[in-house]
Amino acid sequence: MAEYGNEEQDRSRSAAMLVYILMLLAPLFGGVTAVIGVILAYVYRDDCPEWLAGHFLLQIRTFWIGFLYFGISVITMIILIGKLLILLAFIWYMVRIIRGIRALNHQRPYPNPSSWGI
Repeated sequence: MAEYGNEEQDRSRSAAMLVYILMLLAPLFGGVTAVIGVILAYVYRDDCPEWLAGHFLLQIRTFWIGFLYFGISVITMIILIGKLLILLAFIWYMVRIIRGIRALNHQRPYPNPSSWGI
């Protein structure tokens, strides 16, 4: 297991927080900030402490699963269930991001970042 100094850990932690903020702002900017955030998550995930790697994994999975959920929601707008699905997808997305920020602020790993749920 690689040793990480405080400076490297702080840099990775700051990057993880930046990604969370970009993802949190995504609904306001049409998803553009989420794309930037997921690119940063891919860049930082391999060179960080193990507990932070879970946060980057969560961010990457939240982006791609959210993309799927929102895509399905848009497609089902035709049969009117899409409005409900998009609301549920939005709530799912925000809860994951807010829980991630909370765990990061307490310097804890995110529980089960590989989950499709919350």
